[in-house]
Amino acid sequence: MISKISPDRLSLHIGELMTRIENLKYNFKVLSGPVPIIEQIWDQGIVPLVSIKCITYNHEKYIRSAIEGFLMQKTTFPVEIWIHDDASTDNTANIIREYAEKYPQLFVPTYQIENQYMKKPKTANWIKPPARRGKYEAICEGDDQWTDPYKLQKQVDFLEANLEYSMCVHNAIVHFTDNQYIDYFFNQADQKSVITTEDLIEKWSFATASIVLRREMLDRANFFELSRKHQIYNGDLFLSILMSLQGPIKYLTDVMSVYTRDHKIIRNKSFKKPGLNYNRHFIIDKRIELLKIIDNYSKGKYAEQINRKIRQLLALRKKNSLYYTFPILRYLRPKKILFRLLDYKS
Repeated sequence: MISKISPDRLSLHIGELMTRIENLKYNFKVLSGPVPIIEQIWDQGIVPLVSIKCITYNHEKYIRSAIEGFLMQKTTFPVEIWIHDDASTDNTANIIREYAEKYPQLFVPTYQIENQYMKKPKTANWIKPPARRGKYEAICEGDDQWTDPYKLQKQVDFLEANLEYSMCVHNAIVHFTDNQYIDYFFNQADQKSVITTEDLIEKWSFATASIVLRREMLDRANFFELSRKHQIYNGDLFLSILMSLQGPIKYLTDVMSVYTRDHKIIRNKSFKKPGLNYNRHFIIDKRIELLKIIDNYSKGKYAEQINRKIRQLLALRKKNSLYYTFPILRYLRPKKILFRLLDYKS
């Protein structure tokens, strides 16, 4: 008698089979212990296990630190570094060229002539790397920095041993460039070790530079196609929620990166995309828009929680309108941060 297999279990079996087929590409011999990636020698044609993805624009003050954070990594597997310079007007591209010429076996640079981020609609050049070969993708923007030489090794070791997880993230230090604020940890001691879709619907839970994800699951989630279709503004949150729908996210307590913030840019929003209405409710409206897209994508699985969150955001929107209309109310209320969403990493 043939037993019936549930759709979920069948999907899991198919996923495991696809993973085994995918793994055939990565036929390198694992090193006996972690070695700095700049010292590793691999046979020609070896496919890297990890692709580092770094998007940068006018980050000449930070890009060296970001790149040095990549090069300090010690792993037992091959790595490639894909850096996308989005037509920087400062010295960022020249700094990237300097490293790419020194370590041609590691770097896959892209130099845009015209800024892609400011285009509307977004183009494939901005969103999707042209040559992603790694089984895993590690993300770090050009103004952030990795601080632990074993960061990639720790995260990949976990994902290799736990196939059901879609991503692995970790704690980070938040640093303001103007030094007006004391550095603090992105995550507090009560952060859950396993992050789910429900958690991310409520709030952003980790620094972008802490992400290492399974590329196969990223492709399965259609992140790039959906981002172009909906012109997603909160890209990091959208990516993370889509990945959480593929599998849970593991959080490590290790502090392994620095998340750099510029207080002036956050407050003034000086770097704006054309065609978007940057009114006083912009961030809230974009968050609501994203939640509706997720509700549709997940076929209403989280409808109750999403609708409750949207009601909370609409109430906050109304409250903020009162403070704009009657500024005196700001001084009559308890001393709290008025615009909590400004602390949300979009």
